[in-house]
Amino acid sequence: MSSSQSYTLRGQIRRLETTTQVTLAVLALGSGVFTYLGVRELLDGSATTVFLGAVIYSGAVSVAIFAFWSYLMRLMPHVRQAGSRRMLYLAMLMGAAMIMAMSSWLNASALAGSAALEQHLANTTEEYQQKFNAANENALAAQSLLPDLQLAAQRFAGLADIERQTGGLTGTSGSGTVVQLLSQMSTQLSGLQGEVTASRTAVDALFAEGGKRLAKMRELVSSGGPIDDRANAYAEEAVKLSGLISNLQQTSVAPSVKRAAADLGQSF
Repeated sequence: MSSSQSYTLRGQIRRLETTTQVTLAVLALGSGVFTYLGVRELLDGSATTVFLGAVIYSGAVSVAIFAFWSYLMRLMPHVRQAGSRRMLYLAMLMGAAMIMAMSSWLNASALAGSAALEQHLANTTEEYQQKFNAANENALAAQSLLPDLQLAAQRFAGLADIERQTGGLTGTSGSGTVVQLLSQMSTQLSGLQGEVTASRTAVDALFAEGGKRLAKMRELVSSGGPIDDRANAYAEEAVKLSGLISNLQQTSVAPSVKRAAADLGQSF
């Protein structure tokens, strides 16, 4: 090899070493930054304590990454024996494992922790939406019985009038036991009709309030800002929505309709 070629080769090696050092420095710095973000989310205490602890730990990780791989790349070409090279590989694996244990999960927490929590909150919102819709549908189920209740109340009232005036059912006119029973059932069904009508207003109000809570929960999931603050606000909205779902379940007049049907079956 001529002297000019040797000089060129040495120049290329020096430039390659410089590029390698810069690359390692950038990678170590990037890992240190996200390690700092991950540590800051995990530490508790005053702002100064959290800041100093995160900076010191992330700095240690960055220095460890840079120094470890720099030493390995400088030593590797000079280790020629197979046994020594295997020991060097073992040391490399152990060092890489320790570095990953120190920083990788913190980096993942900083990079994807907020996104994972946001996805969890989004899924939880959909579950609350389904529960809320189911409670609202159950509360409104009795509304479909309103025409039947009106018709039944009118029929019982009509039968009571017929029995009172002509005795069309028993053959004896007047206000007897049958008339009283028919009138009682008509009154009971009319009262139940009033309950169903009144419950519609309460259900509509609860549904409107629940819609606002769900909209606020979705806004908290999609908005920016610290995820911890948003998660706390989300939990407050979730508690309020759970209360509204319970109120919707209690507003349903289906049990009253069931009791009226049972009384009707026992009476006739």
